[in-house]
Amino acid sequence: MQDSDSSPPGGADDPPDESRSDARQRTLRTGRIVINRGASTFDVTIRDMSATGARLLLKDAWNLPETFELLIRNPVSGDWTRQACDKRWQRGNLVGARFTNISG
Repeated sequence: MQDSDSSPPGGADDPPDESRSDARQRTLRTGRIVINRGASTFDVTIRDMSATGARLLLKDAWNLPETFELLIRNPVSGDWTRQACDKRWQRGNLVGARFTNISG
């Protein structure tokens, strides 16, 4: 019998989402959400990422706006990449984000 309260959606034991257009790769990268035209920022952990989106782990559960910017830190160079995002889903402190401006 499986315990329905064992882990949050999107955990390591969840099957891959076959409807996703681009496969995500697991990662533990540092990120920062930027809202209110840069007036507010929040640190996040990027749990997995593809060329078109990411799954984010917020430090605390709070209702993320429908659009935001995500700063992604390159672990080798320390440089930051900025991506405009749409919130696709949110379950507690886990958020699915779709990149709306694909840049390098």
